[in-house]
Amino acid sequence: MDYTLMEVGIDDAETITDITLQSYEVAFNKPFYMARDAAIRRWKAYIRKEHHPQKAKEQRVIYAAFAGTKMIGYIAGHLTERMGLESELQSIYILPEHQRRGVGTSCGFAGLRH
Repeated sequence: MDYTLMEVGIDDAETITDITLQSYEVAFNKPFYMARDAAIRRWKAYIRKEHHPQKAKEQRVIYAAFAGTKMIGYIAGHLTERMGLESELQSIYILPEHQRRGVGTSCGFAGLRH
């Protein structure tokens, strides 16, 4: 399957949330621990740099994989001072039907190059 990677932002918060909810439920066989609306608000705050994970610096990035125009997964990360690290993975979720095809690995490498 062909897919493209690109940096995404605030306009994609709802799609990022939907991918999170779908992937989490399949992986853990239970609903995500946060309601959809709350998760959307949290992603928007993270992207706007209003929500800060522990010891996170302001610079953050989200790369998404697209099959055509449909977002099929993403990776998010930020710079940090936590545990003596320089950067930290915030989230990585790939839609279940697109897993095990190298999409997550490609997203990860895109994030590392940033």
